[in-house]
Amino acid sequence: MAVTSGTQGKHVVSTASKLQYVVLAVGEACAYLAILRFRGFGGVRAWVRDTAVASGAPQRDLKIHVAVIERTLDCLPRNVRCLGRAAVFTRILRRHSVPAQMKIGVRVAPFFAHAWVVSDRQVFGFAEDLTQFTVIDQV
Repeated sequence: MAVTSGTQGKHVVSTASKLQYVVLAVGEACAYLAILRFRGFGGVRAWVRDTAVASGAPQRDLKIHVAVIERTLDCLPRNVRCLGRAAVFTRILRRHSVPAQMKIGVRVAPFFAHAWVVSDRQVFGFAEDLTQFTVIDQV
């Protein structure tokens, strides 16, 4: 990833680097939709489960790209809901040496299910109040 030193010690991420994450997010989202359509939830779960954490140090600019990935998923013509977002985020983080887990939880009253991503106690890309959910699965 191209990161250059900016003013006042800040890092500026290049447009090419951002574009790489846009393309990656679109590709992962398309794969998710195809797997969900033809293999169902079990296929999506296996797809995420079988994505190993890449070796090496996590890229330090990865958190900057989380916003790029979120905006990309928001712009897709087909709505990629929390399960798809969590699957895409988990795979991208793992492929960039970040040990991430996709969690799926439910709230009983009123019933609602939700999926999100956690890595080192940090939640990626999700604004829900997660304390109201009971985790029923994690991959």
